[in-house]
Amino acid sequence: MNTALTIAGSDSSGGAGIQADIKTMTANGVYAMSAITALTAQNTTGVTDIMEVTPEFLAEELDRIFTDIYPDAVKTGMVSSSALIETIADKLTAYHAKNIVVDPVMVATSGAKLISDDAIGTLKTKLLPLATVITPNIPEAEVLSGMEIKTEADMEKAAEIICKTFGCAVLLKGGHQLNDANDLLWQKDKEPEKKTSVFSNGLIWFGAGVSIAEILTGTYFAPLGFGKAMAAILLGHLIGGLMMFAAGMIGARERRSAMETVKMSFGEKGSLLFAALNVLQLVGWTAIMIYDGALAANGVIPVANWFWAAIIGVLIILWILIGLTNLGKLNTIAMTALFILSLVLFKVIFIGNGAIPAIVDDGSLTFGAAVELAVAMPLSWLPLISDYTREAEKPFAATAVSVVVYSLVSIFMYVIGMGAALITGEYDIAQIMLKTGFGIVGLVIIIFSTVTTTFLDAYSAGVSSVSISEKINEKWAAIIVTVIGTVAAIVYPMDNITNFLYLIGSVFAPMIAVQIADYFILKKANAKDMAFQWRNLGVWLIGFVLYRVLMHIDTPVGNTLPDMVVTVILCVIVEKVAEAVKKN
Repeated sequence: MNTALTIAGSDSSGGAGIQADIKTMTANGVYAMSAITALTAQNTTGVTDIMEVTPEFLAEELDRIFTDIYPDAVKTGMVSSSALIETIADKLTAYHAKNIVVDPVMVATSGAKLISDDAIGTLKTKLLPLATVITPNIPEAEVLSGMEIKTEADMEKAAEIICKTFGCAVLLKGGHQLNDANDLLWQKDKEPEKKTSVFSNGLIWFGAGVSIAEILTGTYFAPLGFGKAMAAILLGHLIGGLMMFAAGMIGARERRSAMETVKMSFGEKGSLLFAALNVLQLVGWTAIMIYDGALAANGVIPVANWFWAAIIGVLIILWILIGLTNLGKLNTIAMTALFILSLVLFKVIFIGNGAIPAIVDDGSLTFGAAVELAVAMPLSWLPLISDYTREAEKPFAATAVSVVVYSLVSIFMYVIGMGAALITGEYDIAQIMLKTGFGIVGLVIIIFSTVTTTFLDAYSAGVSSVSISEKINEKWAAIIVTVIGTVAAIVYPMDNITNFLYLIGSVFAPMIAVQIADYFILKKANAKDMAFQWRNLGVWLIGFVLYRVLMHIDTPVGNTLPDMVVTVILCVIVEKVAEAVKKN
């Protein structure tokens, strides 16, 4: 167990100081120790009295701690006098303390000084140079940097000044406005951490939904007729969307990539199986998306499939080089254009081509199989979504918006594909493009949608590659995946992807089921320090086999939902049995 020491005042109401630090450390599985600098008589309404300890007593506290249970980290809070600050600095130096976090409690958010000017001077010269991280609020950062902070740019400049002055990382609390909850982390020789907004996450997943692959999959629903097909599409996306949300929330809460969250349930080495399988499926998806995009583009303007595949591949690489957090206005413009063009696409398919023919269900596609095809697309994003929610400024909101936006857009694209097949009688995407009379507008939709969707596949392949080996550069791995996918799209025909979708489902549906049980129900997703979590790997294998069996059984809700329910229940039972055996 890790150990930590807090050096601060005692808050009799338990809301701050020593009490708050101990609660936080304990909640995070850290053994907490304390050295009290002062006693306070206070509650939520204010402080009525303070009794400071002597420097000699504080020194004795620190001696007893460091000579018995050496702390892995040290955090300091409010220390009001120069003598106490000097005592802390001397002891931390003498005992070679490491991982020191200094909260320079000097100025309240209201602007009121909490310690004297001479104590502030001692803090700057004695304690702050020892810090690994300093955590000032904006008024404190103004004191330390000597500049006024009014904007986000000011905030970054101040953090840089403090970092250079004291030689440590700076977590500047409060964002660009005094009442803003945004924080800024500035590290030496590094750019400040950037977080994606709720809006940008929504844009990312809008782009994921606008996909030729979704249109192509939608064509498979035509044999059911419009009414039954719509019901299957909606039910499938509801099931898939709920799974996406669960997967995304794990990554958002833990600030980990998708494959890093897998380590929490399957172990450091156990997760490598899923990381490798994820890279392979993403290479496959990259190739399929580029192939479908090239085929559709060639249906609009016949040149050659290889030409359009190469164009799409180059644009994806450009998107990767720009980077997720730097797309900014470019991504906004691209997504706005895609939205408008998608509406045009809908108009071309459904308006001006007469009424949708009444199709009698011919039995070639069961309702359950259709539901599974609708689940398949959101399911394919399960091992990816955390790669994007981990960067979210607001984890819950960003994850919810990502799933809702993707689901609505994906449903829209499914319906377009289904409608196109019903009206034209064609299932080949190139023939559909020809019969619906697409021109340059259709070409732009095809190119943009393929690039924005396939970018996510390639980028996540790079992120997953890092989980296999930290020596791999995720950006260059993503570029290599794009090149391989482009070559594969040129060389190999990929006209039917249903078997590929089912293969993805059989691997990743039981995987996320184990993660859901482990993280949300058992609350024991703590295997990241283990090589293998054999129990969970065994449960996953059973879930994998069960999925393959269920493929031959027609259920009204497809095979993913029953497979996941059984896998979750089995995971809980196995864990409870293991606990009972361990106790006995």
